[in-house]
Amino acid sequence: MVLLIGANTIKGIHLLLNLLQRGEHVCVINIDNSLVDNYLEYYSVERRNIVNIQVDLSCYWDVVDIDPHILNAESIDAIYYCVDADIISTRNVVRLAQKTNAKLCYIGSTEAIGFAEHGQTADEQTPWQPDSHRTVHAKMKFFQEMEIWRGINEGLQAVVICAGIAIGPTSSLSDRDAQIVETMRTSKCYLEGVNGFVDARDLAEIAMAMVNNEKCYNKRIIVVGHNMKFAELQNIFADTYGVQRPQRALSSKIIKTIRNVFCRKNEVWQYCNEEHTYDAQRLQSVLKYEFRPIGDSINNIVNYIKAKRTDYE
Repeated sequence: MVLLIGANTIKGIHLLLNLLQRGEHVCVINIDNSLVDNYLEYYSVERRNIVNIQVDLSCYWDVVDIDPHILNAESIDAIYYCVDADIISTRNVVRLAQKTNAKLCYIGSTEAIGFAEHGQTADEQTPWQPDSHRTVHAKMKFFQEMEIWRGINEGLQAVVICAGIAIGPTSSLSDRDAQIVETMRTSKCYLEGVNGFVDARDLAEIAMAMVNNEKCYNKRIIVVGHNMKFAELQNIFADTYGVQRPQRALSSKIIKTIRNVFCRKNEVWQYCNEEHTYDAQRLQSVLKYEFRPIGDSINNIVNYIKAKRTDYE
């Protein structure tokens, strides 16, 4: 059995789809069943071998009491962990992996990577800088990852993925990646930032391949398929759907105003106007993966919108 924590995210829902396609028996925690059905129908994946349980991740006993025998399985072979959570919840997931001797695949974020010097590309070794430019989300992802490394130092077998912004259909998802995709899709102003992106389908395939590759264990690996300007992606969105491209920039003054008024939501706007690029050579050295073209990723989102949503303006 495979345990999936975070299936309500872009990363997690595509992991679930891939696991089901490969015939895995999957236990998901706190999943929205209507959300899953929406994606299963769109990707033509049969709903089977899914067990859904409700667990409070912040409660130690709730997490470590997850027993494979209760789930009609002999063992938990792997745990995929791809949800934004606090240190306590992450620590409990690490303890569950240690208790069950399961392999842990943590899908984190490139926001936990340090800032490279101006004009340089960040890699897995770029040191973290806890300065005032860091968003609350970035700090959370950094400390979340530190809990995984604590488990590794205690003997846990784990894959640590620092994923770029996952691109995929968002539906009613509300995770960080979904917020960024929706910001790009709906903003009437173009965003001036640069960042690393990865198709959610590619990320799911890579995560599953890493779990089955011993060369990937106990290493930090960046998974980014394309370093691009947000404005380029916005233009592809507009051209694909047949709407007008954004015509003007979202100035730093406007972003500052949004930040002061809306507090947390403004972090997405701030992040979309920062410049970060990432080196994924370590990934290629162990997997040699060929990423989907970014146009294919955008087409997938637009096709989902046409099939499942009516709110595109």
